[in-house]
Amino acid sequence: MSRKLLIIGPCVNKLNPNKTGGVIILFENLKKVLSNDNIDYKVVDTNKNNYPNKLIAYLSILFNLTKNASRTSHISMHGT
Repeated sequence: MSRKLLIIGPCVNKLNPNKTGGVIILFENLKKVLSNDNIDYKVVDTNKNNYPNKLIAYLSILFNLTKNASRTSHISMHGT
């Protein structure tokens, strides 16, 4: 089994990076720490503003969770 980490949480708003709250800032900091420590991880972005609409967001998140969950050794979810 691969030793990857799957992290689930809201990434920075791609269209308006200034529209950022506390959880997004903390999640982005976590990604930086993981990268700096050379930890292999995959991200499932739960920020609905990064998708064309809520239905596509829901389907994309479910698809990515299903696809990546079996390929990781740990899953970490971050949200409000």
